[in-house]
Amino acid sequence: MNTSGTTTSPASESRQIQLTCVAEVDELAAPTSNTFSLMVHIKAPIYSSDERHTRAPVVVSSVLDRSGSMAGSKLDLVKKTMQFVLTNMKSEDQVGIVTYDCSVKEELKPTLMTAEGRQKAADTISAINDGGSTNLSGGLFEGLKQIQESSDKDLSQSSNPMSQDTSPSHTAVISSVWLFTDGLANAGITDTAQIKAETEKRLACISSACSVFAFGFGSDHNSSMLQEISKVGNGLYYYIETEDRIPEAFADCLGGLLSVAAQNLMLIANPIGTSCKIVKVSTAFKSEVREDSATVRVPDIYSEEARDIIFQVEVPALESPQVEAKPILHFTLQYFNVLTCAQEEVSCSCQLSRPEACVNPPKPIPLELDKQKNRIICTEALAQARQLGQAGRLVEAREVLKKAMETIQRSASAAESYCGSLLSDLQECLDKLVDRNTYLYYGSHAMTSYEESHGCQRSSHRTPAYQTSTKMVMCARASEI
Repeated sequence: MNTSGTTTSPASESRQIQLTCVAEVDELAAPTSNTFSLMVHIKAPIYSSDERHTRAPVVVSSVLDRSGSMAGSKLDLVKKTMQFVLTNMKSEDQVGIVTYDCSVKEELKPTLMTAEGRQKAADTISAINDGGSTNLSGGLFEGLKQIQESSDKDLSQSSNPMSQDTSPSHTAVISSVWLFTDGLANAGITDTAQIKAETEKRLACISSACSVFAFGFGSDHNSSMLQEISKVGNGLYYYIETEDRIPEAFADCLGGLLSVAAQNLMLIANPIGTSCKIVKVSTAFKSEVREDSATVRVPDIYSEEARDIIFQVEVPALESPQVEAKPILHFTLQYFNVLTCAQEEVSCSCQLSRPEACVNPPKPIPLELDKQKNRIICTEALAQARQLGQAGRLVEAREVLKKAMETIQRSASAAESYCGSLLSDLQECLDKLVDRNTYLYYGSHAMTSYEESHGCQRSSHRTPAYQTSTKMVMCARASEI
């Protein structure tokens, strides 16, 4: 295996996405067809201290559940956590606040976090009180409306020929909706498929990229609904089991948004000639496999994060051997670099030797590739077990998780700490499949959270394996709330 990299941007290498690939084999005998796996590794740069201060501004619409079940210490802690969020915003950032119970109220339009704006937001948060039922859809749609109006305003200003603002921050804005709930949607639209479809429709009307993060607190929320909302919104579902984890969950999410390195990443895989065929792409992201290429779309990536895409590749039998390693598959990654405010491109290739016969013993599978295969085994097992659990087939669900754990334990990378964390998460979910009630009130939420986090390689407060330094710093600050 060999890789090479190129870029069409003058950006320095330290601010550029890195693209490499690793295959499980270096050579395959020419006379026979064969199938093997390879992994494409996408790695975001590390934010420097200066870049943290000059990061892209964020616009966050916080959609907060103030239904009757939120009364007391729960709502108080959410309000304290939102005050914490305000203190970590810079003056170019904007915060909007929407509350919902049986009705929906726009408490604060997206407001710049100047000293005056921050105080106005703080006063607004302090005045929030609990109310009645849960119109979750209405709150979500109002939050999306806030982002749409803010995005349209930014677009209008940037296209204004009289505008004097030519700074990079004028063209790179990170927009997000945070949806928080502790209960089931029982007003407005309550059907998951309808909420998902309407959310997708409204996101399509927003002129810039917008993510949706869903925070489900306690045992009595619909984690499947929140997962569908966060998936269509290219965000993440956070399962908050106890009140004291609320600040940590919000802080983890905030730390990510404050360190976005790139957006709209598209990985393109092109077989070279007839040297190989892409059989399958293993990823949680949107992908498409065609006769002559494959594409994977990754919405965004934070500083220090990685994305690993596994390809199953088939090579045909050759009439004559090719002893010298030659490229068989070319990868190109196109993305918008938030740090440089430029569209950039990097590439790498996978090379393979096809001798008459392989005289050397097969090399051990690369540990990095094996670890990511285990991640996919874990993610797929969680998804399957959750579906079985929803159908009440708990015995079968437990067997699925046990089988996945046994496979990981037998793998080449079993001793790696990363695989230890996968096994720990699987064991926790297995423990929460002891009976129907435990699964419904705890297990289903934990499985949903772990499935999504491991699938997209992004931390929630429950999965420290993917936590970046920016997120860790933010969580440490939140621990003082």
